[in-house]
Amino acid sequence: MSTAIFRAELAMLLGPLALQAAISRKASLVKIIKIGAFAGSTSAALSVLVDSYFWRQWPLWPELSTFGFNILEGKSADWGTSPFHTYFTAFLPKLLLSSMPLALLGLIVDSHKEWRFIVYIVPILNVIAARGASWIYKQRSRSFAHRLAALALVGGILANVAVTSLLTIASEANYPGGVALSRLNNRFTDIKEAKVYIDNLAAQSGASLFLQEYSEPYSSFTAGSDLNWIYDKAENRTDFTDFDFVLAEPQRRSDLLAAEKPSAGGNQPWSVIEVVQAFDGFPVRRIVNWLRSGGWRKKESLSGWEIVELRDALWVLHNGS
Repeated sequence: MSTAIFRAELAMLLGPLALQAAISRKASLVKIIKIGAFAGSTSAALSVLVDSYFWRQWPLWPELSTFGFNILEGKSADWGTSPFHTYFTAFLPKLLLSSMPLALLGLIVDSHKEWRFIVYIVPILNVIAARGASWIYKQRSRSFAHRLAALALVGGILANVAVTSLLTIASEANYPGGVALSRLNNRFTDIKEAKVYIDNLAAQSGASLFLQEYSEPYSSFTAGSDLNWIYDKAENRTDFTDFDFVLAEPQRRSDLLAAEKPSAGGNQPWSVIEVVQAFDGFPVRRIVNWLRSGGWRKKESLSGWEIVELRDALWVLHNGS
């Protein structure tokens, strides 16, 4: 109702809330659409009747007219303009008051920083960036400098696509725990009971509850299982004699392989059955050396070229005793 009568931009808040309600099953998508359509159309009709009467203009839906004037026609500047720094020197200080310096201080002094803490403002910043990009592109015919700015804008977008693609490839190689556990599950489908220890790095890099396929709670994809495995993530564990498999970090692998020396004619209790690699950076130095040596002039290919550098990160060990 508020979106249709008072402020159309509230739709940006209403949309995510409606989606959240549908995902959390507080209301079905059909019900949300029905309620939204009824409330929206009723509110719009009421707004048209009342505002048309008082403004002596028929038909008049103010929010639709405002949307067309400000967005479609791009005439919002007709309402007045403000300096570029207004948001930071006037609006935000007035809205946040003492919270603004405290928020900045909180961002500075918080020692534990993760991108997920501020990811919620990224869509808003991208919308603002799109407004700036639109303004730059529309000014491209005014002068040579404006054309250069528009060209830089296009280049920036292409650079974003390229960097995003590289980071996506790096991210795919950044979950060795998930890869290790998935390989283990797929390789030993004939073992009815097994005990698996998941080391700290594995637990932090994808070896989550969703991949514990052979223990409860079973996912809808597995629909139960005849296998009964135990997945253990307890920290500071030192005794692994009861475990059949260990997803081990480098130090743990070294300790287990060296812990018990095989007796004469015996077998080593622990053996490596899988080695999982993980992201270890981009081959910048290799590319720089290739450029410096003139390889591009000699049409030499980059030997061993890979988009990302990889390192051995996790070892899947099997207890054969």
